[in-house]
Amino acid sequence: MTAREMLRNPQLGYDLAGVVTESGRGNVLGLPSLGRYEDLPQLIDEFEVDSVIIALPELDRNQLVHLVTLSQRGQVDIKVYPD
Repeated sequence: MTAREMLRNPQLGYDLAGVVTESGRGNVLGLPSLGRYEDLPQLIDEFEVDSVIIALPELDRNQLVHLVTLSQRGQVDIKVYPD
């Protein structure tokens, strides 16, 4: 749902490079899966990502902390949309 809204509203200023999934396969709304969650540090560097949006409603606290930790690179802005 979050990706759909960003794609529908380019005035929000997001240029989505792709998605990151647990398995590293598949796509969301035509956006390619760039890799697995564990690949986040390398993907952020490779694609020069300036924002990471975590939009997974069923994450528990430990999983969320893990994803945020993986995303902390340089000046990366991290947004969490839990629902």
